[in-house]
Amino acid sequence: MSDIFGPLSDAFFWLLQFLHTSLGISWSWSIVVLTVIVRIVLVPLTWRQLKSMRAMQALAPQIKALQ
Repeated sequence: MSDIFGPLSDAFFWLLQFLHTSLGISWSWSIVVLTVIVRIVLVPLTWRQLKSMRAMQALAPQIKALQ
């Protein structure tokens, strides 16, 4: 399992070290900044998920009528 996520964890660790050393912030703040960066990167996927969920909710009465 570690072989699958190895490159991803290496990239995250590199980014954590970069934030810690170049910005001079503590490890805890580096983790917070990394979390914010990951959330920003995932915003488009979250937006699509919400859009799809709203479309399914709009179709729910029709699906229920077919059942």
